[in-house]
Amino acid sequence: MEDTQQHGPAEDGGAPAGEAPAGSRAALELLVHGVGGTTPDRMLDDPRTVRVTGDDVAAVFRRADDADAERDPGARRDGPVPEAYVWCNLTSGNGTRALWLLLLPFMVVNLAHWMRPSARGRRRTVRLY
Repeated sequence: MEDTQQHGPAEDGGAPAGEAPAGSRAALELLVHGVGGTTPDRMLDDPRTVRVTGDDVAAVFRRADDADAERDPGARRDGPVPEAYVWCNLTSGNGTRALWLLLLPFMVVNLAHWMRPSARGRRRTVRLY
């Protein structure tokens, strides 16, 4: 009797054992620095980083080796792909630039108020004059 393993489809209809399911994506780990303004090089512990998205104010960085992680998610087997979100330039500059951080809670509450559904039998808008 031969002692072989067959790698057929899983019983639940998923991918064969040892393979990633079709259409699977690479897992991401988002690293966010504190108020100290740590650089992406230090957060990712690699001097070679590339900007994935963003601009000079706020951006997401990855290691150069992981820049194309979405194209081949099966190639990375040792854990999630680390990404560093760098936002230190949002609060640097004059005081009015950081004012948006203070106003953000009020903007969210205002938005939540206007998004709530209207009561039954009442119009959504009310004439104030």
